[in-house]
Amino acid sequence: MVDGLGMLKTIRLVRRKSKIKSAGYGVFTLEPINKNKRIVTTTPYKYEDEEIVRWMMEEFNIQNREYRIKRGWNIVESSVGYRFWPDKVEGEGFFIACVKKLDGETESEIRVRTKLELLRKKEMEIAKGWISVTDHEFVKIIGRVYAVPKKILNEIHVLSNSLNVIYFGTPIGELIRDKLIPDHALAMSPLVARSMERTELTYDESISYLKKKELSISAGRGWKLVSYKNYPLGWINVLANRINNYYPKELRMLKDI
Repeated sequence: MVDGLGMLKTIRLVRRKSKIKSAGYGVFTLEPINKNKRIVTTTPYKYEDEEIVRWMMEEFNIQNREYRIKRGWNIVESSVGYRFWPDKVEGEGFFIACVKKLDGETESEIRVRTKLELLRKKEMEIAKGWISVTDHEFVKIIGRVYAVPKKILNEIHVLSNSLNVIYFGTPIGELIRDKLIPDHALAMSPLVARSMERTELTYDESISYLKKKELSISAGRGWKLVSYKNYPLGWINVLANRINNYYPKELRMLKDI
């Protein structure tokens, strides 16, 4: 029927529709069997359980499924499910039904209140100079650009809508006045463009860079990816009269080695 958060929304709808009370009544749950089937479970003390399943069949494109029950199990078959009466089986009682969605979809369709914003054409043109062409989508949140594998973009939509997502995908950088300020994660990622100009540092220069100290190197103006023995270290921005070290402050080396 539905997956993930959609399943939770369905449960809430069912609870509102059936007016289930927490006192003296069990919890109504949906458990996945596979991509197309769900097991409906609750307690069997009222025949309202069948009403809930019938209501679900009216509201959603699903079908009730039957299972072979052996007589010796003492399970009572009802109109749309199976009852485990406490006087016939061990336990406190149970109701179970199985439903199958009929639309043939294997991916869940989950409605979210907000969606991640894909980069506009002009913004994508700016980003292309920094990244390699990949199977990623590039999304923006409050000016920050992230690269997300296309196959998990829908899941990122759902999680970012429902949770406080601290980190996802590969941060590419921040768009400010039609320019991209690259993120350190991009420098360490295989997504960085091969055409990006690189500057090889010596050992002492690399240590100075990792300590976030000023560098005195010969390099043309603009953004450079600095490296040591071809291993990327991070970004610098060479200006007319100085070199800005963009190594993250929280990662800098504090002790001599």
